[in-house]
Amino acid sequence: MIPESGLTMTVLKMVVALVFLLGILVLFRRYIGGAGSVRIGKGSKPIRVISVCHVGLKQHVALIQIPGALLVLGITPDRLQVLSRITDPELIAQALTREAADSPIFSDILTKFKRGTT
Repeated sequence: MIPESGLTMTVLKMVVALVFLLGILVLFRRYIGGAGSVRIGKGSKPIRVISVCHVGLKQHVALIQIPGALLVLGITPDRLQVLSRITDPELIAQALTREAADSPIFSDILTKFKRGTT
């Protein structure tokens, strides 16, 4: 009976340690892990993709809305670069109004620029 009791105590200790570690992970995730992280798709969306235009093989230009600004991003497989930051409230409202009207203005402008007919 002694070996069986020792095995039972060992298993019990392992279960208690596992529950303790899982509890620490849950607390860490809830209170510390969420601090400073960007929430995409939960509640109010701080980041929104307005439009994406393909300019080459695996190359894109994207118009992204963040609180207080619009970002024009150049995206490649190995790099993400901010091409422009628009903070003027009038320009932001104009871009969002055009986006809401389903006008492909952003794509048209980039297509013309790509062809050299700006």
